[in-house]
Amino acid sequence: MFRNDGFDLLVGAAVMLVAVGFLLFMRWQTGTGSLSEYPISLEMARADQLNVGTDVRIAGVTVGRITSLALEPKTYRIKAGLYIRSGIAIPEDSRANVSGAMMSSPYITIEPGRSANMVPRGGTLRMK
Repeated sequence: MFRNDGFDLLVGAAVMLVAVGFLLFMRWQTGTGSLSEYPISLEMARADQLNVGTDVRIAGVTVGRITSLALEPKTYRIKAGLYIRSGIAIPEDSRANVSGAMMSSPYITIEPGRSANMVPRGGTLRMK
């Protein structure tokens, strides 16, 4: 009836190998899924079209993501929680902007400053 000559097993193993390779390639290219991240906050006046999960980029490279958005009731400013990849230090005098083309999703761009002091784990970067 059924002939088991190992061909099915070989094809299945090849498909799994290609799938795992693709996932590893995508993680390497996008930098997402890193287990090593640290939290910071970003204060800004507006959060137009930003959502949880939106990219945070430096020089066009994704270095983090938005994890929360909340309105500060006393100041009416937005406080965004960010996770930044470990190993990416952000100077305290850095500038943050909301960027994005007409046909693309918005993202946060951080332009690194020149300060010797870095935003600490759990610290706040203020959008100017």
